[in-house]
Amino acid sequence: MILDFLKKYERESILISALLIIVAIFLIAKPGIALSTVVTLFAIVFLVDGIINIIAYMMEDAEIRAFSNELMMGILLVILGLIILLNQPLFISILPIMIGIWIFIKSIMKFQLAINLKSAVAERWGLLVVSSILMAILGILIIANPFEAIFTLTRFIGIMMLVAEVINICESVYFLQQTK
Repeated sequence: MILDFLKKYERESILISALLIIVAIFLIAKPGIALSTVVTLFAIVFLVDGIINIIAYMMEDAEIRAFSNELMMGILLVILGLIILLNQPLFISILPIMIGIWIFIKSIMKFQLAINLKSAVAERWGLLVVSSILMAILGILIIANPFEAIFTLTRFIGIMMLVAEVINICESVYFLQQTK
């Protein structure tokens, strides 16, 4: 009985992996379209979640509504979803710059940590200095060339998905062969 369940699970896993391989190939081959699709999906999720919050607020009892923030949350999510949906190119162009700034700020924090460790006579503080400098360079490169950075990242995610799902299929096929 358990073995039958596991075999069914592995067959479904192979199907899901095959679908994810198609997604991975799409990410690798068409990163621009993939990003636009992901942004559209996020916008739709925000819109749907906002509408659900508004409906849930309307369906609550009056005394609960007085303390609920679902209406405000729903309206904000709908507005955010519409802003993203109507300004996709802007959102796609801002995202890598925000990631680059975040990486750069984190590198400054790591650099400060390295200096603090040096004054505390800690060993291997130099490794933190090197990694913080590398992070700063990466952040600056992303900020300087955001479009290529986001396309490269999208392709990298696609490659990692492809590898992971091929391994998953191999493991599932192996399991099914071993349990015949």
